Amino acid sequence: MSCAPTLFIDRMMTDYADHENDPLAEWLVDMQAVYKAYKACVKYGVENGSPEKAKEAESFQEVLYPFGC
Repeated sequence: MSCAPTLFIDRMMTDYADHENDPLAEWLVDMQAVYKAYKACVKYGVENGSPEKAKEAESFQEVLYPFGC
């Protein structure tokens, strides 16, 4: 099992910590949107990254998602 979402989620939470609409409160209740964004980013990396980055992104495709996204 990989824990790649940890850094991704930390970055999102940090970037939106002072956002005027406070999406963090909603995300903390239902993290499904964050996990869907993570999966979309990994998929984009696999399909559009350099050969080295695409291979790295592929290694994060099997991450377990607690919400079944």
